[in-house]
Amino acid sequence: MACRDNIVKYISNIWWTLQGIIISVWGLVGLFAEYNNVYAELLLAGLFPIVFTILKNNRKYNIRLLSQVCLILYTIITSILIFMLVAVASPKVWCALVLLIIGTLNILISIVDSFKIFYAVKE
Repeated sequence: MACRDNIVKYISNIWWTLQGIIISVWGLVGLFAEYNNVYAELLLAGLFPIVFTILKNNRKYNIRLLSQVCLILYTIITSILIFMLVAVASPKVWCALVLLIIGTLNILISIVDSFKIFYAVKE
């Protein structure tokens, strides 16, 4: 049981960190190509999941809980943006599928992490 929990924890941490790195690199490349506020916002938006992932592994229950709530808010915001982009912008089929998979995985991983943290015993 503990091994499975560790695997889920590592997959979750890798998922959020990888997502933050990709968004940050995308914003950084955009900043180098042309200075625009949108790319600076992407750079900062990519740092949020990385920081919250680091804080999620803290020993203190309150900090873990706060970081999970922030990741839930991040998931809600990105899911709204992803589903609006798919519905309104009508991207190519492969792009829409990738965005829907990312949005769905964000929601599923956030639900699994929430159950693990919200129902954990306070230390």
